[in-house]
Amino acid sequence: MDVFASSDILISDTSSLIYEYLITGKPIIRVNTEDEQNLHNMPSEMTIFGKSDVLDPGNLDLIIDKINLNLNEQPYKHVYEKMLSDCFYFNDGASTKRAIDFISSIN
Repeated sequence: MDVFASSDILISDTSSLIYEYLITGKPIIRVNTEDEQNLHNMPSEMTIFGKSDVLDPGNLDLIIDKINLNLNEQPYKHVYEKMLSDCFYFNDGASTKRAIDFISSIN
């Protein structure tokens, strides 16, 4: 989480790290990989596919343009906010209290 907080942008293959990074509200650029056909199919509201800029490893010449666009204009900001709420049920800062209340209720 410290690295997330200190970063400006995430460039990643398709891993669970992308979904954890949604918490920051910062831009994400996904890198295409050859293994994408073997990935778990997610519901459309919970997948990053089609909701971020994508880099093709064979054509990295566009990386600076994509980084600048995402840092300056953040074209997917509202999409990431919606994905965050769709992927994580409670994102309101009260998770610890809910956990304490639950543990207390079973004692």
